[in-house]
Order: sequence, then structure tokens, then C-alpha cells
Amino acid sequence: MKPIFFAYRNGGVRRVCPLVATVVSFTATLPAVAADANWLGNTDASMANGANWDSSPVSGDVWLFGAAGTAGGTLTNDLATSSAFQVGGISFGAAASAYTLSGGAFTLAGNIVSTSANAASIGAGITVSGARQVNLNGTSGVTLTGNLSGSGSLTQTAGGSGAKTLAFSGDNSGFTGTFTQTNDSNNRTAFNAATAGSANAAWDLNRNVNGGVALNFTNSTIHFGALSGGAFIRSNSNGTVNVSVGALGTDTTFGGAFQQANGSAQMSVIKVGAGNLTLTGGSTHTAGTIVNGGTLTLARGGGSGAVRGQITVNAGATVKTTVKDALGYTDGSQVSQVNLVGGTFDNAHADNQGYATQFNLTGGTVGSTGGGSINFFTGYGIASNAAVSTSIVSAPVTLRGGNSMNVAVADGAASVDLEMSGA
Repeated sequence: MKPIFFAYRNGGVRRVCPLVATVVSFTATLPAVAADANWLGNTDASMANGANWDSSPVSGDVWLFGAAGTAGGTLTNDLATSSAFQVGGISFGAAASAYTLSGGAFTLAGNIVSTSANAASIGAGITVSGARQVNLNGTSGVTLTGNLSGSGSLTQTAGGSGAKTLAFSGDNSGFTGTFTQTNDSNNRTAFNAATAGSANAAWDLNRNVNGGVALNFTNSTIHFGALSGGAFIRSNSNGTVNVSVGALGTDTTFGGAFQQANGSAQMSVIKVGAGNLTLTGGSTHTAGTIVNGGTLTLARGGGSGAVRGQITVNAGATVKTTVKDALGYTDGSQVSQVNLVGGTFDNAHADNQGYATQFNLTGGTVGSTGGGSINFFTGYGIASNAAVSTSIVSAPVTLRGGNSMNVAVADGAASVDLEMSGA
């Protein structure tokens, strides 16, 4: 190799030095570009059979489905058999038939899009990677019957005309990411099994119409690790549905409502975890509200408060009111009983709470960090049940309109059964 010379000055003396140039060769490996694979389906129902596609898909490619071929629309996904296989997206086009994809698992590395008038069902286990979407832009929906897992985010949107539903029917307890339902006018989400929720995931549900979120199972508990948004969550089945919220221990605000479709459908809401769940909507569930951990904040007032019926607060947990009349006061739509089983009720507002609410204390505490009083009308009052610890009422107590209130004290193991110190 010939030397290259360059000149420089050093102390006024011009010097010439050789510079040897070295040529370095390298090979760059470029990432594979996802390709579109169109399903033809004229041989059999096997998705691993390359003859069924216009080009055999590999990991990372997008699957496109139009009108079904001679093999029909019930397909076996023997192409993707584990989360190591990535699907760059799944599209059910405007001409797509009704498809059912069952079989192996895969990682969703793109979006699921439907512009079809026919329903689609995906029975494979799906690992959500990155920020993904399910776009329902046709006139029908998509059902995910397989198990959902992964730590990515999944956002459901809906366009076009007519309501359409994304339904979950699998075991999604392995999903640790975030699911978001937008408030698009035609957007609906359904949970067809109690296992379709996840205590390990955050759920941002926003469609605020009756049935915007449907619970289509009975006598079971669905888990939402964190709950936010403004959706109307409705139990559609006879029997009792329990909704457990808060296992992630985060602070969230839910402005929607918990509802029951009919008199035979019962729903309870269970607050768990260390975080604070603030309710700003008006719920109508009738099977009770239970606080097992953290704080449940009631931030809606009026004749009908944030919840109705019975509230039970267990040891270490708190119910807090931050607006006037957060317990409601209209018969039949107010909180009728607050049961403090070692738990705490805190009126954190300067105005009144109660009126037609009975407080039952079993080693519980009724306080008022906001200074507002607890009001009672004839027929309601305070009952102290037998307990190993003292029940405490430190909040101010007011008898409305000169009426009387009931105070009942049972003899328990505590040296003092009931202590009332409110002004």
C-alpha cells in the first residue's frame, strides 16, 4: 500500500510524515422488512401450508384475510406455535368472510384491523409487544378466545357505523400491560369470562353508554389491577358478579358507573390493594361495596351518591368522602349502611354526610378530617358491635330537624366498647 504524506509545521520547521491508510471492510445486516401475506385457503385449513397463501408468511409478516377459499373460514394456526413467532398485524378486509383462527401462540407486533361485516375469532394465545391496537372499522367485531399476555399496551378503537364489540373470553391473568377502550360512539368491550380480566394489568375503560362494557358471566369475580376511565360497566347475567379493583396498588379515578342489566343480575365492587380509587360517577350496583385495602374515595354527591346500598370497610382500609352528600340521601338510592369492621370512615369535607345511613362499628372508626358532621334521621344511628378493640366516633354528629337517633352498644372484650368524642 502506498503511503500518504501530509505536511505540518513544528517550531517554524516544515516536516513531512507518512500516513498509512487502512481500508476496513464490513458487512451490515439490515432488519427484515415485514411483508403482506394474503390468505387464499384453496388447499386446506392449515396456515402452515404455503400453498394456502400467495406467499408463505414468515415471522414478522402481516396476515391479510379476504373472502374465504374452498377450505372455508375455520383455520388451524399451525404456522405460529410460540411467542417467538411475531405477527406484524392481522387484517380482516371489507370482503373478509367470518374467520376463526385457532391453534398456536404468537407475539402481536402490529395491529389487528377489521373492516369486515363478518365477525372474526382468534383462539391463539397472544403476547402483546409494544403499543398495539385493535381497530374495529367494519360493522362486526372481533373475539379473542385465547389467552392474552405480555407487558405491551392494547388500544381498542371503533369507526364506521353500528356498534361493534371486542370480546375477551380467555385467561388474561398473564397480561401485565395496559388496555385502553376509547370512547368512540360505536365502541363496545365484552368480558365473556371472569378470567378475561387481569389483576396484573391496568384497564382504562371509557365507553359511557349502557353496555359500553359488558360482563357476560355469573357467580364469579373479575379482576382489574387498576381501573380508570368513564365507562358504564354492566353485568348482563343472572346471579352475582364481583368486580375486584386495585391489586396494582396505584391511585386512579373512575368516573363511570357499575350497573346491573336487570333485577336478577347482582354486582358487588371490591376495592383491594394499597392505592386510592376515587369514584366520581353514580353507580347502581346492589350487592354491596367492600373495601379490603387502601382507600375508596366517594367524590360524587347529591340524592344519589357515588354508590348505594351497603359499604363494608375491613381492617386497615378507609372510605373517604370529599364532597357534600357523598352517601346520598334519597331512599333507595343512598348508602343505607356503613359497616366498619376494623376499618375507617373519614369525612374529608367540611359539609354534611349521611341522613338516612346506619353506621355499624365493629372496632371501627368514624372521623372527620374535613370537619363536617355525620347527620342522622329517625330510624338511623350508630351500633357498636362486640369487638376486641374500641369503636370510635370522633366526627361531629348532628340530628336532622330535631329528630332522634339510635345508639346501640354491645358488650365486647374491649375495656371501652364505644367512644364518642365529636363536637
